[in-house]
Order: sequence, then structure tokens, then C-alpha cells
Amino acid sequence: MNIIFHPLQESHFPLLLKWLEAPHVKKWWDDDISWSPELIQQKYGTYVKGYKIVEGIPKKIQAFIIEVNGAPIGYIQLYNAYDFRKFVPLVNLPQSLGAFDLFIGEEDFLGKGIGSRALRNFLDSHGSQYEATFADPDKNNLAAIRTYEKAGFIKIEENHEMGELWMMRHTLNNIIYSTAPNEIYNDQIQSALRIECDAVTGTTQNYKSHTIYAKENNDLIGGVIAYSHGQILWIDALWIAPHKRGQGLGKALLDQIINYGKARDCTNIQLNTFFPEAHRFFTSNGFKTVAILPNWKYGLTGYFMEMKV
Repeated sequence: MNIIFHPLQESHFPLLLKWLEAPHVKKWWDDDISWSPELIQQKYGTYVKGYKIVEGIPKKIQAFIIEVNGAPIGYIQLYNAYDFRKFVPLVNLPQSLGAFDLFIGEEDFLGKGIGSRALRNFLDSHGSQYEATFADPDKNNLAAIRTYEKAGFIKIEENHEMGELWMMRHTLNNIIYSTAPNEIYNDQIQSALRIECDAVTGTTQNYKSHTIYAKENNDLIGGVIAYSHGQILWIDALWIAPHKRGQGLGKALLDQIINYGKARDCTNIQLNTFFPEAHRFFTSNGFKTVAILPNWKYGLTGYFMEMKV
């Protein structure tokens, strides 16, 4: 899907007239106005030049026609949220704050996710001039609210006096993305998540890694990797060399790690797998399947399993 934003031109005015009189647009947009070519020219004539007159002062406004795969389907405009007075003042919001208005004029393009995608693309390309972007849909306009949420807006306040829901989307300026491995950053991310996990679970014990290796003549023939946190022991991996499978080594390693967990007061041992053979193995050794996720990875069924000890 190719979405393009064309600056508003007077040649677009017949489209605006058609769209603004469409029932699905009029329900939420200037429903008290009976639009005519003269009124369209009167209101949008200066928008073509990039401004709107407010109390005798020209205020910047950027108006565009939304085009999808070569077809004009809607309208969007962007402006400084503080340039146009609201009945309820905007307080405790970023000083650099944009605002927008958007509608899909062509009814055939409704309900297809185009609004959220167009809005997201538009703000990515035109909204970086502001620290954040503000939206104030009618609280009953659920379709608009869902569209804005999909485009990254979050609800910040409900204005009961005006029947509006205030929403905001922060602009991601000056973000640099790097794929170079960095152990310091990895540790920072993991530590931050562990702090949040502690806050949610009430568990303050550190994550601990546990590994048990099975060797024969100094050759690794099996091993298990697990992590404990509080009373939970998570088995991350259990592997047996192919030529040693079916000889009881898997069960021996499993018993070793279970006993290790018991000695550290773990009462719940958990794991997941999408290997059918592994699922049968853990089931036969006392694990219960607590959740099944079809087509989890690579088209295979995922099994979430646990054992109470």
C-alpha cells in the first residue's frame, strides 16, 4: 500500500465538499455546517497558502490530501496546538505540541486500517517539528480512538465538560538504532527488567543461573541450563548428544536440576518447548502442560509446562 500526502490545492475543493457532506464524516466533523463551494473557499482558501487567520493573525496550518495507491481518499491537517484556542486550556502538556485533524472521506476505505497507518506515516514525516502531538476525539468516537491508539497515541485525560478524550503521541527525535553487540547495554537492559519484575512479583532475590554438564572421557554428552528467581526454577535448555539418547541420561540430568531447585526452596519448575519428543519426555517425567499455543514457532505447537515440587 502506497500512501502519499499531497499539499492541499484549490483543485481539491470539490473533493472536500463531497467528503464534508458525507454522513460518516459529518457525524464528527462540523456537523452544524451545510457546506457549499463558497464556504469551502472561505475556510480552506488560506489553508492552501499554509495559514489560517485567527483573530486577525495568520497562524501556520499544514493541510494535505491523503492518497492511497494513486486515489485521493481523505484529508489531514497539522498545526500548533496552542495556536487555536480551546474551551478548556491545554495545561501540563509539552510546550512544543502539535495537533491534527483527520478524516477518511471515501467510505470504501473505512475499516481497513488505513487511517492509523496514514496517521503514523504522516506524523513520522511531518510531525518531528513538535515534541509531541495532541488529539482530542469525541469520547464516543470509538473508531477514531482505536485509530489513534494504533498510531501510537496514549490516553492522558478525559475532558468530561467537552465530552473529549485527550490523547498524546511523543515524537521519537534524535533516536539512533544500533545492532552492534554491547554487553554493557545487555546487562543494563536485563538489570532494569529484573527491577521491574521484582516490583511486580514482590520477589527481591536475584536471578541465578544454574548449569549441570554431563561428560564422558572429557567429551560433553549432555547438559541442562536453568535460572531461578524466588521459588521458580526455569529450565531454559536440556540437551543430550544424539548417540546417548534413550539411555536414561536425560532423566538423570532432569533429576539433578530438580533436586538442585528443591535444595534452594524452589517449589515450581517451569519450561516451554516446541519439540514433540521433548514434550513427551517431560510429560513422562511428571510435568503438566498448562498452556498450548498452536503454530507457535516454525508452524510447530508450543507447550508451556510446569511441575510442582
